[in-house]
Order: sequence, then structure tokens, then C-alpha cells
Amino acid sequence: MRGAAIMLRDLTIAYDRHPAVHHLTGNFAPGSLTAIVGPNGAGKSTLLKAITGALRPAAGTVDLNGLSRSDLAYLPQQAEIDRAFPITVADTVVMGAWTRIGVGLGVDRATAVRAGQALSAVGLNGFGRRPVGSLSAGQFQRVLFAAPGCARRPARRAVHRHRRADHARPPRSRRALAPTGGTDGHRGAA
Repeated sequence: MRGAAIMLRDLTIAYDRHPAVHHLTGNFAPGSLTAIVGPNGAGKSTLLKAITGALRPAAGTVDLNGLSRSDLAYLPQQAEIDRAFPITVADTVVMGAWTRIGVGLGVDRATAVRAGQALSAVGLNGFGRRPVGSLSAGQFQRVLFAAPGCARRPARRAVHRHRRADHARPPRSRRALAPTGGTDGHRGAA
């Protein structure tokens, strides 16, 4: 068995010195699909933001074991995204390649093909010209999940599902993150 792709060691994440995630220790196996579960306000999104580098830990570490932050993608909750913005499904998916193609530059054929493949992979073939505001909540989540598929190399996805979304196909395997530490009487808040 291979080692962990992402390791969390005594991780604490805070907002204005108020901890949202307390002393969490655990790991994500390479290639695993991991469910992070908990009630509202438990720190699930906060944890994902720390793993992707959007938030800095107050204490502890996130070890990516050779992965770079650009190898990860974070799918935020829908409340963080304005669906009224006038953009098509295809343009939204192509934004997954912005670090490679740059801002304001044209989309090359290879990127357009990857965008089409990414949409097909999430069951949205033929949706490219639709405005994102016309999609159901589940379809929109799948569009956001497809966006990293436009990157040159495959992305590893850290996914947060705010609500149950429509699924193109069920995942092959699931594994829950099992926190192994915690000094505040809890097994970790994730």
C-alpha cells in the first residue's frame, strides 16, 4: 500500500484567532474519494480551504507529499458563486485552464476539446452554449467539477457538496477521513 497523498498533522484553522477546526490529524490515500461529513459550521469548507492553500493554518501542518497546490482544485459551495453572471457553460469549464492559457487570451482547439470531454465526463454533453444561470443546482455543480478537466494535467479534486447534486454516475469507492487525534476532547472538527 502506498503512503498518504495528503497528511494533516495536529491541524488547527482559525478565523480571527477563533478556531474553526481543532487539532485534526488524518490523511487522504492517493486516488481515494474521501467524504468529509459533519453538521453546518463544523469546519468542512474551512478544512478544504486550508488543504488547497486558500487559508493558512493557525497551527499544525498540511503535507501534500510532493503535490503542488496547483494539482488541487476546490469546488466551493454554491452560495459563494454568482450564477447570474452572464457566462456560458463552456466558458465556465474553460476557466479551469486559465493558469495555462492566461487571462484574456483565446482558447486553443486542444483546450476546447478538453472542455467538451470534461462536460461529457460529467454527463453534460451538449450543454456548452447554455448560460450557467439556466442550469439546475446539480448541473451547475457538475459544470464546476468539470472545470479542472481543462487543465493540461489531470487535477486532483477536493470536493465539497453543500447539497446533494445530480450525479452523472456514482463513484467507484468511498472512504471517510478518520481523524486520529484531538486534544480538546473531540476527534477533530471536519
